[in-house]
Amino acid sequence: FDTLVILRIKLQGHDRGLLDAFKKAVREIPEIQIALLVLGDFDFYLRIIVRDIEHYQQLLQGKLVALPGVREMQSSVILEVVKDVKALPI
Repeated sequence: FDTLVILRIKLQGHDRGLLDAFKKAVREIPEIQIALLVLGDFDFYLRIIVRDIEHYQQLLQGKLVALPGVREMQSSVILEVVKDVKALPI
Protein backbone atom coordinates (compact mmCIF):
# COMPACT_ATOMS: atom_id res chain seq x y z
CA PHE A 1 0.00 0.00 0.00
CA ASP A 2 2.25 2.74 -1.35
CA THR A 3 -0.17 4.96 -3.25
CA LEU A 4 -2.03 7.84 -1.61
CA VAL A 5 -4.89 9.59 -3.37
CA ILE A 6 -6.87 12.67 -2.37
CA LEU A 7 -10.40 12.44 -3.74
CA ARG A 8 -12.56 15.57 -3.74
CA ILE A 9 -16.30 14.95 -3.88
CA LYS A 10 -19.22 17.27 -4.55
CA LEU A 11 -22.63 15.94 -3.57
CA GLN A 12 -25.93 16.47 -5.39
CA GLY A 13 -27.45 18.10 -2.32
CA HIS A 14 -26.98 18.72 1.38
CA ASP A 15 -30.07 17.31 3.04
CA ARG A 16 -29.54 15.29 6.22
CA GLY A 17 -30.54 11.95 4.71
CA LEU A 18 -28.08 12.25 1.82
CA LEU A 19 -25.22 13.36 4.10
CA ASP A 20 -25.88 10.52 6.54
CA ALA A 21 -26.04 7.92 3.74
CA PHE A 22 -22.79 9.22 2.25
CA LYS A 23 -20.97 9.23 5.60
CA LYS A 24 -22.15 5.71 6.41
CA ALA A 25 -20.99 4.38 3.03
CA VAL A 26 -17.57 6.07 3.37
CA ARG A 27 -17.03 4.52 6.81
CA GLU A 28 -17.47 1.04 5.28
CA ILE A 29 -14.62 1.36 2.74
CA PRO A 30 -11.33 0.37 4.44
CA GLU A 31 -9.09 2.10 1.88
CA ILE A 32 -10.51 5.47 2.95
CA GLN A 33 -8.28 6.60 5.80
CA ILE A 34 -9.68 10.07 6.38
CA ALA A 35 -12.96 11.67 5.31
CA LEU A 36 -13.33 15.41 5.83
CA LEU A 37 -16.51 17.46 5.41
CA VAL A 38 -15.32 20.85 4.15
CA LEU A 39 -16.54 24.28 3.03
CA GLY A 40 -15.70 25.40 -0.48
CA ASP A 41 -16.01 24.09 -4.02
CA PHE A 42 -16.26 20.46 -2.86
CA ASP A 43 -18.11 18.90 0.07
CA PHE A 44 -15.71 16.12 1.10
CA TYR A 45 -12.01 15.38 0.86
CA LEU A 46 -11.07 11.71 1.21
CA ARG A 47 -7.55 10.41 1.80
CA ILE A 48 -7.33 6.96 0.25
CA ILE A 49 -4.51 4.44 0.44
CA VAL A 50 -4.16 1.70 -2.18
CA ARG A 51 -1.52 -0.73 -3.41
CA ASP A 52 -1.12 0.96 -6.80
CA ILE A 53 -3.02 2.82 -9.51
CA GLU A 54 -4.69 -0.37 -10.71
CA HIS A 55 -6.05 -0.95 -7.20
CA TYR A 56 -7.33 2.65 -7.16
CA GLN A 57 -9.01 2.20 -10.53
CA GLN A 58 -10.79 -0.93 -9.27
CA LEU A 59 -11.84 0.86 -6.08
CA LEU A 60 -13.05 3.87 -8.05
CA GLN A 61 -15.08 1.84 -10.53
CA GLY A 62 -16.35 -0.68 -7.99
CA LYS A 63 -17.20 1.41 -4.93
CA LEU A 64 -16.39 5.11 -5.10
CA VAL A 65 -18.59 5.99 -8.09
CA ALA A 66 -21.46 4.20 -6.32
CA LEU A 67 -21.28 6.35 -3.18
CA PRO A 68 -24.70 7.91 -2.45
CA GLY A 69 -25.41 11.33 -3.90
CA VAL A 70 -22.12 11.96 -5.69
CA ARG A 71 -22.35 14.63 -8.40
CA GLU A 72 -18.65 15.24 -9.12
CA MET A 73 -15.27 13.71 -8.23
CA GLN A 74 -11.67 14.81 -8.73
CA SER A 75 -8.67 12.66 -7.84
CA SER A 76 -5.09 13.68 -7.13
CA VAL A 77 -2.33 11.11 -6.68
CA ILE A 78 0.18 12.09 -4.00
CA LEU A 79 3.75 12.02 -5.29
CA GLU A 80 5.46 12.76 -1.97
CA VAL A 81 4.39 13.48 1.60
CA VAL A 82 6.52 16.47 2.52
CA LYS A 83 5.17 16.90 6.05
CA ASP A 84 2.78 14.81 8.15
CA VAL A 85 2.79 15.92 11.78
CA LYS A 86 0.37 14.61 14.39
CA ALA A 87 1.74 16.53 17.41
CA LEU A 88 0.26 19.86 18.46
CA PRO A 89 2.55 22.90 17.98
CA ILE A 90 2.85 23.77 21.68
